[in-house]
Amino acid sequence: MMPEQQVEQHKDGVFGVIGDLTFETVVSVEQEGLQAIQASQQFIVFDLSSVKACSSAALALLLSWKRASQAKDLNISFKSPPQQLHDMIASAHLQAVIELSR
Repeated sequence: MMPEQQVEQHKDGVFGVIGDLTFETVVSVEQEGLQAIQASQQFIVFDLSSVKACSSAALALLLSWKRASQAKDLNISFKSPPQQLHDMIASAHLQAVIELSR
């Protein structure tokens, strides 16, 4: 049985984030994402289109991945975030820090 939350590679540099991003789930998802960042070379994209629900923990998760990618001088972006996460990023005025694409 597959875990409900996971990070899976779609193609070079593109990883899908699947499931909920809540306080209960982000720790394991964060580790998978950090491993993906370490394995990537020039850029990484996290596709968030399969994220069902999220809490403010998702915001902390994206910031953690952003810091890890900056430490490695790696371009990072987040694709197709759920509206709830998009709204959290906007209300925290983090649009310039967390690069979102549709």
